[in-house]
Amino acid sequence: MLDERMPKIRYCEKCGRPNVGTDRCPHAMNPKYMCPRDREARELARKLRRFGL
Repeated sequence: MLDERMPKIRYCEKCGRPNVGTDRCPHAMNPKYMCPRDREARELARKLRRFGL
């Protein structure tokens, strides 16, 4: 009964932050969002924006 009320805590595989709390990671909440601390994904997104994708 207690487990139903507690959120399932997941951790980001890029930065290790959880999906709950004040310092949460959007990638841990939903994998389709980019981790803000993932430098490689940030650079790739920047390059794709330059190409208009």
